[in-house]
Amino acid sequence: MGEEASINILLLVLCGCFIMVFLAILIIVFFINYQRKMSLHTHKLQMLEAEKQLELFKATVEIQDREREKIAKDLHDDIGPFLTVLKMNYYKHQKKANDELKELLKSDMELIDTSIEGIRRACSDLAPVMLMQLGFLTGVQNFVSSLKSDVSITINQDKENHPYTLNEVQNLNLYRVCQEILNNLLKHSKASSIHMTCNTSDKLYVYFDHNGAAISDAEVELLIKKNKGLGLKSIQSRILLLNGSISYSKNTEYHIVLSIPI
Repeated sequence: MGEEASINILLLVLCGCFIMVFLAILIIVFFINYQRKMSLHTHKLQMLEAEKQLELFKATVEIQDREREKIAKDLHDDIGPFLTVLKMNYYKHQKKANDELKELLKSDMELIDTSIEGIRRACSDLAPVMLMQLGFLTGVQNFVSSLKSDVSITINQDKENHPYTLNEVQNLNLYRVCQEILNNLLKHSKASSIHMTCNTSDKLYVYFDHNGAAISDAEVELLIKKNKGLGLKSIQSRILLLNGSISYSKNTEYHIVLSIPI
């Protein structure tokens, strides 16, 4: 009888241990499953937030570009003709003026020419016609030719470039990115020479090499977080819209590399 009681007690202990192990396994499985669901939920929220940010970037960029086009149109349609008429009137008055007045009119004419040229450059920058007609690379070349800078800027396209096609929105975004990069290099790198190269293979690549002070990816991220790089943030936003990437590096042949799917 004593031996039977011992066996029963042992069976109860074993059953208790089994139940405890089973409950522990259930708790662990439940916890792991809960963690997995929470992780998936967090990832989904992050994806939705990223999509929301992308849509926000896209809307902001589109509004900026529409405003630029509107300003360019207003300058071209309203101020441009006014200055042209003023220039025509100058030639009329010059014929009737004496030598002293002609000299005064000459300085006024220089101001008019400067204003007309300034408006032409502003319109070209706000809504680049060459870009719309011939692509982003021609637009960048036109932008560089309008710069008044001692820095040597060369733009080349790889001779073995594969054909590629960008739509109007892609052309404009890539042009703005390249324009902003060149502006940043001129302002901050203290470079005397900037070389831009474009080529394609599996993607469209744009390389920027210069002899000035370079910057790294980590430094760019830090500037953006501190809200000290509005131009850098604009570049980042447009790169996102192009589904591309940009890398900044030091002590390499190319300091900045754009990579755009085509």
